[in-house]
Amino acid sequence: MASTVVNALKYVIKNMRYLDIIMLIVASPLFAQSEFCEETWFEGEGTQYGGVAGSDGGNCGIPVEEGDFYHCAMNHTQYDSSAACGAYVRVLGPKGEITLQVVDRCPECQYGDIDLSTDAFTQLAELKDGRIPIKWRYVPCPQKKEIKIYFENGTSPYYFKAQFRDYKYAIKQVEYRKNDGSFVPIQREMYNYFVCLSGIDEDKSKCGPYSFKVTSVSGESLLIENVIYEEGKEVSTGQQFQDAKCPDCFGTIGGNAEIDNCGECTGGETDIEKNSTCQQDCIGYWNGSAFLDNCGICVGGTTGGTPCAETILTDIINGNDDSIKKIEVYDLLGRGKKIITKEELKNLMHNNNKPLILKIVKQTTIEVVKFYK
Repeated sequence: MASTVVNALKYVIKNMRYLDIIMLIVASPLFAQSEFCEETWFEGEGTQYGGVAGSDGGNCGIPVEEGDFYHCAMNHTQYDSSAACGAYVRVLGPKGEITLQVVDRCPECQYGDIDLSTDAFTQLAELKDGRIPIKWRYVPCPQKKEIKIYFENGTSPYYFKAQFRDYKYAIKQVEYRKNDGSFVPIQREMYNYFVCLSGIDEDKSKCGPYSFKVTSVSGESLLIENVIYEEGKEVSTGQQFQDAKCPDCFGTIGGNAEIDNCGECTGGETDIEKNSTCQQDCIGYWNGSAFLDNCGICVGGTTGGTPCAETILTDIINGNDDSIKKIEVYDLLGRGKKIITKEELKNLMHNNNKPLILKIVKQTTIEVVKFYK
């Protein structure tokens, strides 16, 4: 019976748009997963800045290797006092998609916005676009690493300061274990360090060893015991969060169907090939309106370019634009005005050897075109 219900549900999902699928997944008791499994998509604007490659990662304080531009700055609201630090986001833009790590904060960005490193931005759009519409959601870290703990210089039995790194899912809370076995939360600061001003060592003669309970946004808690304190160094924990068993956009638990650049749920068990329901325009934008004119130039859409004269005139000849009142032709000095028909315009395009100015008078607009045969 359960399998019949699931199969029926998948059939319904296959024929629905993505937003409808999300509503169904959230409402269905079959998919009563953690908050992380809602796979909420956010929409906003994408911008670009130089990034923080080769530094300590902006506001998050996460080291970013030289030449690593797959990172971004989260808007202030969703930065959430550094809770977003270290998380990974999958971002869809006009030209494609990219997965980035959150290592910085964008104070001026609005809810839903992300400030991308310049190199990352160019994977989604042209730099001249400046601001682009984006759609994004949180995803697991694509690399298989162990969680590490970095103890900041100056940590002592009277002052604790540490940062957790290389986690698969963003960290929701860190607690330390006292000698009586109870756990106490550690305050997370805006710059992504866990700090206790009075220290967490009950034995004030030394630092550590420590035991932590680390909870991710997926709801999983790890008990990391007997962590040896090493000042100014990263300490490997030997542990990592497990993959969350979440439904994909098709409703398959642990499936790999994803929303593609066309806005459709594809791959996995959908039997739909990724990006097969739409096309890229000549500048590479999915569902874009740029096109190659008759002169072989990519114009329109977001290019800022206009079709060459030959394209405009060909459209007039072949089209059924009832708004055209008359077509006037002049020489380059504006002399010799003559009113011509569409058929005469066609002959002019094929047989004329002199540069001319054409004035297309419409009901509400006038177009002036210089035509060179």
